[in-house]
Amino acid sequence: MRIAMIGPRGGGGIATHINELTRQLEIRGNLITLVSPAQLPSPLAIARYVKKLASGYDIVHVHGSYDVPALMAGLIATKALGGGTVFTTHGTGSRYWRPGKRWGGLWRESAKRTDVIISVSKFVRRRMVQVLGENPPRHYTIYNGVDTDFFNPAKDSSIAKRALGVSGKYVLLYIGRLASNKGIGHLLSAMPSLRNEIRDVTLLIGGQGGMEGELRREAVRLRVSDVVEFRGYVPRELLPTYYGASDVVVVPSTYEPGGIIPLEAMSMKKPVIGAKTGGIAESLVNGVTGFLVPPGSPAAIADAVKRLHDDPDLAAELGQNGRIMVVKRFTWEIVAQETLKAYSDAQFR
Repeated sequence: MRIAMIGPRGGGGIATHINELTRQLEIRGNLITLVSPAQLPSPLAIARYVKKLASGYDIVHVHGSYDVPALMAGLIATKALGGGTVFTTHGTGSRYWRPGKRWGGLWRESAKRTDVIISVSKFVRRRMVQVLGENPPRHYTIYNGVDTDFFNPAKDSSIAKRALGVSGKYVLLYIGRLASNKGIGHLLSAMPSLRNEIRDVTLLIGGQGGMEGELRREAVRLRVSDVVEFRGYVPRELLPTYYGASDVVVVPSTYEPGGIIPLEAMSMKKPVIGAKTGGIAESLVNGVTGFLVPPGSPAAIADAVKRLHDDPDLAAELGQNGRIMVVKRFTWEIVAQETLKAYSDAQFR
């Protein structure tokens, strides 16, 4: 099958999804052409996409709800040359979801005419149905996946802690953008209580973003800057070391449509504390693979961390359960198999 895959390159959750899905599809004998997204919606962008798709593809697969030209061009190409159009939406934050916008109207009409829509969680799917209605395209929910060989828990955590300079520490880990919707401020607000009750507690923050300066100042204001380390951007190749060094992974987002971080942590046998919001609540099972806490509640985060610290057997059990769940439900092999079913659906509509 010849597939044009349109979406962002480099880092980030969508790019990781595209890279891993592409790898699995190529293993299964499909030919993938990666097409970079347009920077801004414009008629010229549509024309450029159409030109790139002119050789004809069995499937044009567009990722992300912001690239209206790609969606329109995919429809033009597949209707003229044959094939199917598939659209994966990874979130609900695009300005094109809002009514009254010129490109938003074009986006909604284009989305309704795609052959198949894929949402990365039931939360995103519900939002899509609110915006587009139930009728036009066939709709799949296909969760993000994890490379369980790469995120392998076999490595001794003491080695990972030594590599990161946190030997002997009780390590909380946050990985992600430093943005308001990620809830990192609520995690910081939990640290005064935690440092008073857990000896040698340390919070590692891996990520970049516009809030870094504000968060650093907040750590100073809360008098926890000595137990909070801003590690900056963490390259993918170092992620297993960071997870391996952690005792608990915290995902305090106030908005999270899908979420790869909880799955990677679970694959590494780490207990996860996640805010009960969006896709997090669909992948993290409260009391089985970690704890779900109310979004925006530092006290609930602190209580969950203390419970795991005080009961290491429970923490180990949750981590073990998480690994089992990921292997059964959230591998990229499973994502590829389900995506191929969606492709078949798109071709034979």
